[in-house]
Parts: sequence; C-alpha cells; structure tokens
Amino acid sequence: MRVLSFKVNICPTSSTKPQKAVLTHEELASQTGTFFIAGEETTTSAIVFALLELAKHQSFQNELRAEVHYFAKIKSESEAGFNYDNMPLLNALIKWSVACVSVYNRLLVYVNTPGAAQERAAIVDTVLPLTNPIRLSTGEMADSIPIRRGQVVTVAAASYHRNEVLWGDDAHEFRPSRWLDGTAFHGRALGPHANLLSFLGGQRVCLGWRFALLEMQILLFELVEKFHFTFSEDEQHQLRARFANTYSYAGSARWD
Repeated sequence: MRVLSFKVNICPTSSTKPQKAVLTHEELASQTGTFFIAGEETTTSAIVFALLELAKHQSFQNELRAEVHYFAKIKSESEAGFNYDNMPLLNALIKWSVACVSVYNRLLVYVNTPGAAQERAAIVDTVLPLTNPIRLSTGEMADSIPIRRGQVVTVAAASYHRNEVLWGDDAHEFRPSRWLDGTAFHGRALGPHANLLSFLGGQRVCLGWRFALLEMQILLFELVEKFHFTFSEDEQHQLRARFANTYSYAGSARWD
C-alpha cells in the first residue's frame, strides 16, 4: 500500500494545483489488475533473493543499512530532498537481484531472472546477426542466423546475464559493486535499465519497469531499515532456486 499511496497522494485531493506523474483514484483502480498479475511475482521474487544475498553477505548488508539510515534521516527532514535513485548501494543490489545470477551449494542456478526466457514470433523473414560467431552442428561457423516468418525465438535473458564475455570472469559472483566501479558490462547496451534484459527492450519493453524498480526500492529500504537478515542455524533448511514461469504472455505474439 505504501507504493500505491506514493503514486496517489503526493498532493491533497482538495488542492487545485496541477499534479504531475500522479495517478487519480480511477486510474489506479483500472491498473490494479496489471500491478498484481504482471508485477507481483516478478518483483517479489527479486526482492526475496536480494534478501537472501544480504543474509549471505553480512558485510554488504551492514554497509547498505548504514546507507539506508543516512538517507532515512534525510527523508525525515524533507521528503522533497529525498530520492531513492541517489542511493548507490541500494540500487546496485537491485540491479544484481534483477539480473539474478548466483551460485548456491556449488551448483550454478538461475535465480529467478524475472522473465528468464521470453518468446517472440517473427512476423517476416529476417536474419539475426550475432555479436560473436557460433559453431553449428555441422561444424561450420556462423555469424548470423536466418529466421523464417512464424518461427518462435526464445530470448534467454538469464543466460545473457551470466555471459562472461559481457560481464567478466566473475559474472556468477555476488558483486553489486560492479555497477559502481564501471566493470558491470562490456558490449552493446540492451534493455532500458543497467544493460539488463529482465525488462526486455525495444517496442515490447516492459511498460512497468520503472514502477517495478520503485517497488523494490521502497520495500528494500523499509525492510533493511527495520530488520536484520541472517540464515537459520538449522542447516537442513537450504534454498535452491528452480526455473519456473507461472504465467505467460505467449498469447500476445501474433503475425499477420
């Protein structure tokens, strides 16, 4: 509810001054279905695994909490002078949790990249150029892939996020500082946020990507400020991520 109230009640309803970037109650009601269907499990899972990483990395958690307390003081003094985007450690953690690549129990797994694999259908015959050549089953090298009209292409965002050619040899390691020291990405930028494909890109980019980031900023800020996260002493409770889609947008893909 804090996220929704942030979008609605910036100014009193009785105010005659124009309000920018604010939803009316009617607009909010009509968009509620989208919030809870398309944006609930994706952001929730990203937050869960962000908290899991904080429990594993106590030093980073302490640094983040110090940042949160510093900005909480600024927020208490003046809402107008406070902006979640000005918090480097919080946003670096969010970028990592959105990319969601990690190693658990020495087994490499995908940690819920929101939309880890999306499908798109070609509406015309085309050719997909490759940044790096690949070896075909015939043994030949190819620098492009022909795609016929009607063929379905899977965009494997989770694989892209752990590509060592693009993200470095430590692409599988928890290191949010990569977005602070300039070592996060080497290559052509993709996606609307931090060179990540979690929100896809182009004309089919996720319409709610900015709202998703705001959700994560607000919730992680409140949780880290008020709670300390650590593992249970019972080693039997071990968490392993598994890839699963609970809903699909495949029905929106069509060709004429």
